[in-house]
Amino acid sequence: MITPDFTIPSTTIIAMIASIIVLSAFVITVSILLMRRYLMNLSAIILGLLMYIAFDTILLSIFDALIIGELSAAVRDFIYSDSWRYTVYFALVNTLFYIAGFSVTQRAAMNSDTGVGTGVAVGIGAAGSYVLLGTVYPLVNNVIASFEINKIGSQEFLAQAVESNREGMINAVEALSSSSGLEFLVTGYEKLMMYVILLAASTILYLAISHRSNFSYMFLVFGMMFLIFIPPALFSSGLISSPIVLELLMTVGAAGFVSVAIWHVSKYGENPLKF
Repeated sequence: MITPDFTIPSTTIIAMIASIIVLSAFVITVSILLMRRYLMNLSAIILGLLMYIAFDTILLSIFDALIIGELSAAVRDFIYSDSWRYTVYFALVNTLFYIAGFSVTQRAAMNSDTGVGTGVAVGIGAAGSYVLLGTVYPLVNNVIASFEINKIGSQEFLAQAVESNREGMINAVEALSSSSGLEFLVTGYEKLMMYVILLAASTILYLAISHRSNFSYMFLVFGMMFLIFIPPALFSSGLISSPIVLELLMTVGAAGFVSVAIWHVSKYGENPLKF
C-alpha cells in the first residue's frame, strides 16, 4: 500500500535516466552506422515499425489477454501454476509472433528490394521500436511521474487521476515504488541485447525469405529466438534470481545471433533475389 509520504528514491530515478540515455544513444548510433553501410529504403524501416506495433503491441497482447484473461481460467491456472510451463508459453508465443511478423513485413519489403539492406532496414524499424517505444517511452513516463510524486506526494499524485484510469495508475505507482535502480538497469541491458538480437534475426530471415539462402534457415532462427526468450521468462518467474546470470545469458545469445548473421551475410549476401 502506498503511504502518503512515499517518494521515489533518487537512485531509482538516476538508473531510469541512465537507461534512457544509453538505450537511445545505442539505437540511434547503430542505426546510423548500418544505414551508411547498407543500401536501404525508408519504407522498409517503416514496415519494421509497423511490424512491432501490429504483431507485438496489438496482436500478441490480444492473444495473451484471450488465453490468460478471457478464454479460460483453467488455461490461465495451468500456465501460471508452474514456472516452467509459463517459461515455455512465453518463449513459444513471443517467438511465433515475431517470426510471423518478420515473414509478413519482409515479403512486403521485397517490392523495393535492395539486398541485405532491406532485411537490416526492417530490423532497424522493428528492433528500434522495441527499444524506443517498448522501453524508453515508458521509462520517460516513469521519470516524469517520479518527479511529480516526489514533488507533491503520492496521494496527491493519484488524486489527480480520473476515475476511469485510477486503478491502473495505482498499480503503476505501486510497481514503481517496489522497483529498484538495479532492476531498471538490468531491464535496460536486456532490451539492449534484444535490439541486437532482433536486428540480426531480421537480417538472417530476409536472406532466407528472399531465397538468397536456404529457406530452412528460418527454422534455425525460430529455434534460436525460442532459446533467447527463455532467460527473461525464467528471471521474471524467479527461477533465475541473479541479474548477472540473466545478463550473461542474454549477452551469449546476442553474440551467437550476431555471429550467425555475419557469417550468413558473408556467404549469401551477394546472391540475387530468388523469391
